[in-house]
Amino acid sequence: GTALNRGRVDILGSVIVTHLPLVGGLGRAFALELKGGDNKATPQQAQELAEWAAAGAITGVCDSVEEVEALLGLKHL
Repeated sequence: GTALNRGRVDILGSVIVTHLPLVGGLGRAFALELKGGDNKATPQQAQELAEWAAAGAITGVCDSVEEVEALLGLKHL
């Protein structure tokens, strides 16, 4: 990444969920770090994910579309 986004997670968003407790409304925030192969989240990325999780967001490190779908409770259409 660039100096402006170094240590930041790759995707921030929100999703309407029916299988998880809702936090503050109809949707739930999520923060995802995308990695391929044996790559791991950096300490800074892990810290940001922990902060999002503490605020009630769905968080995770994913290396496939299927992992993202599973984490967010989505089904492939």
